Amino acid sequence: MNPAGNTTLLVTDVVPREQHMELARLLMGPTFLAVEQVGYVEQAEDSRAAARLQMMGGEFCGNASRALAALLVERGAPAVSKRTGTGTGDRWSLKLEVSGSTELLEARVRSLGRARWWTEISVPVPLRMEVEAEYVRVVMSGIEHLVVEGVDASLASYRRLVKTGAFSPDVEARGVMFWDPRANRLTPLVVVGDGEPIWESSCGSGSLALACRLALTEGGSIDDLCIHQPGGELVVDVDISEGRIRRAVLKGAVDKVAEGTVELPEEPESRVAD
Repeated sequence: MNPAGNTTLLVTDVVPREQHMELARLLMGPTFLAVEQVGYVEQAEDSRAAARLQMMGGEFCGNASRALAALLVERGAPAVSKRTGTGTGDRWSLKLEVSGSTELLEARVRSLGRARWWTEISVPVPLRMEVEAEYVRVVMSGIEHLVVEGVDASLASYRRLVKTGAFSPDVEARGVMFWDPRANRLTPLVVVGDGEPIWESSCGSGSLALACRLALTEGGSIDDLCIHQPGGELVVDVDISEGRIRRAVLKGAVDKVAEGTVELPEEPESRVAD
């Protein structure tokens, strides 16, 4: 799936969670599918949810959540409700369980034609935000972002931030959101677990982090903030009252690129993942 360039592989086979990271690294490699991230589709524990999305490192991902919502609509999942319209105006709503969120997320999907959808999903608001001299730290469940401005988007900048202790200890996933306000452009760098830094084409949770930072510093709610990123655009709404973020919605297009079966190496045993 391609949500705003943030190429996402959704594995629909049942895979034990202790194998998620190892398998994801294999599938993300250049000899396999070379995607930016991997999510695993599981049966939801809550009967109100159409499915559960478990990301490869247990983190939260807004783009992958939007991608799963579109896929479930295409497949006609039982817990998906059709709303209004016909043809390319069809609209659906559904709920998702997603790693990194303790609450069900509400998604809305609108068809844009063959294998393309407009998706909107409510996302967990930050647990806290901390303003430092060089950055704003936005802490979410399962992932933490540093929003920096006027800093070169480079691995050297990321390593310098790590060296200075900018991230919280033992955070599961972390990112640096390099923000250029003059160009309205966000360049996301994300690291999951002990993996290598990945320059993502777009980042949903990072876009949320930036929008929340702007809402708090500018003192008001934000509607339809369009954030340009290397792979496309994401749109964010943030509602703020009494100095607190109350609600956030991530919006954007999702394209289905391919569907099929991946043949995995036979060691330690022969495995096939759809």
